[in-house]
Amino acid sequence: MLCHAMENARLGLSWSCYATYPQLSDPLVNAMATAGCTEVFSGIDAVGTRAERAFRKAFLRGKTPLAVKTRLLLDAGITPTYAFLLSPPSHPAGGDIATTAVAALEARRCGAEVILNPLNLYSGTRAQLACAPAYVADDRQVRLLMDVPEIVADNPFASQHPGMFPFHSRYVAEREWHDFLALSHCLSTLITTYPKTMASLLEACGVDPVQVAEKTLQRFTDWPRLKDVEVRRFEQDAGFFTLEEFALGPSLSAALEHERTSAGAEY
Repeated sequence: MLCHAMENARLGLSWSCYATYPQLSDPLVNAMATAGCTEVFSGIDAVGTRAERAFRKAFLRGKTPLAVKTRLLLDAGITPTYAFLLSPPSHPAGGDIATTAVAALEARRCGAEVILNPLNLYSGTRAQLACAPAYVADDRQVRLLMDVPEIVADNPFASQHPGMFPFHSRYVAEREWHDFLALSHCLSTLITTYPKTMASLLEACGVDPVQVAEKTLQRFTDWPRLKDVEVRRFEQDAGFFTLEEFALGPSLSAALEHERTSAGAEY
């Protein structure tokens, strides 16, 4: 095995990799760690019955619980980054957005990094053929969610051939797509910034991350006028006051303030 060969070679290297979630067994994780692995990226993708059916993946069903596998990786000195897939409301998997957000929150609270990716339908894939989408040029996603130079964001060829550029196009109505992207971005910000507070709120009151994100977005009605680089900071501030409204006592308020302070140091 490659990991054993690297360990025996004593190269003194640290490295990161991609692994499918089911591959991350105890023996493999230990072998990766002793060979110098410090980070692993894994796509969870489908969470919930509808998403699992739509994408024919069920990585979290009947397998090692996400929290257990995350702790296994962290205890071995490997930081996992999990990617979760969100679908717009009108897509067959769109009804599982809350379930997906809860899974991402659990992973984040356990110490993993998380990424929430809006569903992009690549031409010729099974997911794209199943929907037969009518693509329309739209650069909102690439500008809001991707850190790319202007020469990449401004793609005139994509405006003429939107089906060839899924990040520069949409396949649902404009209002639905833009609202969905705003919700996806806000969810990512809140789950990354306030995982302990949001997990406590979910456990104590049943208020899930989507509900918090929707109330956060309602606090500021002029999001489109913000520069894209300003959005995350506004979401953090608006999210703080939204979560304050749900405060369940001094201990939760203290945790919320601590998470906000820590986020300020990171951004």
